[in-house]
Amino acid sequence: MDVGIFLAEFLGTFIVVLSILATRNILFISAVFLTTITIISKISGGHINPVVSLAMFMNGTITSKQLMLFIPAQITGAVAAYYAYKAYYKNK
Repeated sequence: MDVGIFLAEFLGTFIVVLSILATRNILFISAVFLTTITIISKISGGHINPVVSLAMFMNGTITSKQLMLFIPAQITGAVAAYYAYKAYYKNK
């Protein structure tokens, strides 16, 4: 199994969540989301969300083993974005 797939999900989730926390601008968030999906969809499918991964599993697109790796990658990406945001704004 390719680690790059899960790294792509981690980074994609990180970027989208960080854009949400940092800007709260719907146009910017939408642009970041669409760009991120476009880039990582060729690598991992561009789920960026555990619910989407679950739907892909239920649809038969991904295996249970992939699901069990996608979800932690996405959750840790979101948590890392939160702490990166907090670390940046704590020092301002």
